[in-house]
Amino acid sequence: MQFTSREFRIWLLCGTAVLTLGSAPVYAQQSAKPVPAAATAAQAFTSARVAYDIPPGALEPALKKWAELSGLKLLVPSNHLVAVGTQGLAGTFTPEQALKLLLKPTTLKYSLSGVRSIAVFDPTNSRDAHAQVTTLPAITVEGELPKTNSTMIAPPVYAGGQVATGGQLGFLGNVGVMNTPFNQTSYTTKMIEDRQAVSVRDALQFDPSVRTYTSSVLPYDNITIRGFNINSGDVSMNGLYGMVPTSYASSIFVERVEVLKGPSALLNGMPINGSVGGTVNLVTKRATDDPITRLTTSYSSDARAGTHIDLGRRFGDNKEFGIRFNGAFAKGDGPIDDNKDKLGVAALGLDYRGERLRVSVDAGYQDRTVDNIQNSIQAPATIAAIPTPPPNDRSYIGPWTYVKTKDQFGMARAEFDITPDIMLYAAAGAHEYKTQQAFGSFPQLTAAANGNFTYTPSGYAGRFLELAGQTGIRARVETGPVSHLLNANFSTVQRDNKNATVSGTLRASNIYNPVYISPPITIPNPLRVSVTQLSSYGVSDTMSVLNERIQLTLGVRKQQVTTDAYAGGAYRSTYDSGKVSPAFAILLKPWSNVSVYANYIEGLQAGSVVQAPSLNVGEVLPPQPTKQKEVGVKLDWGRFTTTFSAFDIEQPNTITTAGILSYNGRQRNRGLEFNFFGEVTEGVRLLGGAMVLDSIQAKTVNGTNDGRIVVGAPNHQINLGADVDIPMVRGLSVNGLAVHTGPQYVNAVNTLSIPSWTRYDLGARYEFVGLWDRPMVFRFNVQNVANANYWESSINSFLILNNPRTYHASLTTSF
Repeated sequence: MQFTSREFRIWLLCGTAVLTLGSAPVYAQQSAKPVPAAATAAQAFTSARVAYDIPPGALEPALKKWAELSGLKLLVPSNHLVAVGTQGLAGTFTPEQALKLLLKPTTLKYSLSGVRSIAVFDPTNSRDAHAQVTTLPAITVEGELPKTNSTMIAPPVYAGGQVATGGQLGFLGNVGVMNTPFNQTSYTTKMIEDRQAVSVRDALQFDPSVRTYTSSVLPYDNITIRGFNINSGDVSMNGLYGMVPTSYASSIFVERVEVLKGPSALLNGMPINGSVGGTVNLVTKRATDDPITRLTTSYSSDARAGTHIDLGRRFGDNKEFGIRFNGAFAKGDGPIDDNKDKLGVAALGLDYRGERLRVSVDAGYQDRTVDNIQNSIQAPATIAAIPTPPPNDRSYIGPWTYVKTKDQFGMARAEFDITPDIMLYAAAGAHEYKTQQAFGSFPQLTAAANGNFTYTPSGYAGRFLELAGQTGIRARVETGPVSHLLNANFSTVQRDNKNATVSGTLRASNIYNPVYISPPITIPNPLRVSVTQLSSYGVSDTMSVLNERIQLTLGVRKQQVTTDAYAGGAYRSTYDSGKVSPAFAILLKPWSNVSVYANYIEGLQAGSVVQAPSLNVGEVLPPQPTKQKEVGVKLDWGRFTTTFSAFDIEQPNTITTAGILSYNGRQRNRGLEFNFFGEVTEGVRLLGGAMVLDSIQAKTVNGTNDGRIVVGAPNHQINLGADVDIPMVRGLSVNGLAVHTGPQYVNAVNTLSIPSWTRYDLGARYEFVGLWDRPMVFRFNVQNVANANYWESSINSFLILNNPRTYHASLTTSF
């Protein structure tokens, strides 16, 4: 692996910046999550109720854990932490009660100065007696979200730190897990970092309802949720569609990855590609109360090195202004032969949090080049059997293939509290995506027995320009015993799509003995293909009684879809149609830790302009609703939560009858889901679950395939993840993940299939004090420990190879 002088200077500059900005030491434990600005440290200290589980041991890590769980800042002179121990504590206390118990075996005391400061001091030391009047900025109580469900104040992290206690439900705002009448999980940056999930796709590997259907060597983050395809371009960022890097999204600037399972037209509107199986929303990082200066160096097999800088600062008398910068560069050899991957990312997040006004601004740039990509390969209906998978550490197309992508985005959001019960909000953003690709298009098996296949060398260029915006009002109203959370929202997203493909001459090769011939590739100039505008209006009312023990949500959204179609860059026709999507949900809490819910909600996918050879060529098909019915129950056991859900989703499919193309076909997915997350006992964290799926074709042409299983839909998926602290070695933790996927059919008549597969991952991390007395974390993870070789997916009859054994190592230093 070699670096140009420019790339070397970037690495050197990054390291110098970290060392310079990290030179000023700070001793204060940060609040792990943002909190409302109204409550002071004194109020939080004396009245909040927090679940603590702090083991006996040294006082320093115990106080850091106390500060993290309390959501408060604590000043402690470092000379008092030498050789001082504590008996620990477990249970629910106010932060003041917990601090008293932690300090009980010592001579240390604490004090408040006015309502803003909490300091630990030694009353026998005159210098400490003066230090106890140190003033801290205003601190707010974590978990007390505004009555209007602000999306700019993140829900707290749940026990174990791997998931959050809630997430964004579209225009309903941030809602806690136990108040959400849907199946949603919000994965945290801690989970992302500890498992070294380098992309958004990697961050979803613990979810049993999610599977990928593109190789990591093919740079697209396409996934399935509940058996339905989710295009990588349909991921939202901070609630806006169209802002996320289109093909591949790095995780370095992401604080949370929120997954809402099932259609969500009422909540989020319609995504630009019409994905209906679920919604993935990225929450970007924000500056925390304490300064952040972190440098991470990383290495992945076969020989890919990288560095990542994370800087955060807050300014102002009450730390109203925040700035967070994340930058990363990585380059080297990937997991398959002759595969090279170069990635550069820079993301800046600014925010202001005032008493009534909250504002955030995000800007980012991502540049990635992948050489020697791993294509999927089609299994046509004419072959007699599915071939044994070829070695997964090499490409069967050739090292001449590549994908180059560049993304740049900018977005802003603001919330204003007219009163504590009424909030106005607005957001807007823009995103440009450019790509050039050389690849083997339409790779297709011709003989299953010997692995022969054909493909067409092709060059592709594309450019998307996406604009998005939303505005709305959210209000809390009381009418006698009934509380109402009212929402009205307008959202819009537009994509200007330009692309072009130039194809060469059909070539033959073999998946076991590839013939690598570098063909002449022409990258064309992209021409406008379409301009699509999605606009919608939504209203809802969430009614609750008996202190939210009974909740009913009713809502409706009117979606308008307008598409201007172009041919050869010239305008051809306009498609303009609308659809009303209703939804309702009910949630009951028979006990405070149990929620039972049911919902009916729809998704929406754009219709299309019928193309030749259909006899109704030129006809504009209307938008099509996907309908979901779901019931579920959630149980919060204190530090461990389990959820159960059953769903029934029906999606229209196009079929051709007597030469006429129409949406008369159906796909029906029914399933059961079980999810779990949290800390089952001290130092043992679990995350995962299982899904059983029955995905059936219905109303097929002449009923030929009615009742048969949908292509690429496994009948079960299981994910089991664990993260365990090793008590004998302070700071050492080990983790593991088992992923199992059931068999999948490859063709609609269900005569071809790929077998079930299981993957095992292992990892460890060690937290310690290193050079310059700086906290350091070393992480090491291995994906596919057994180096198993299998077909991973058969979506749309295209076979996807799994990744070979891959190593990831990193060292993070905090300054």
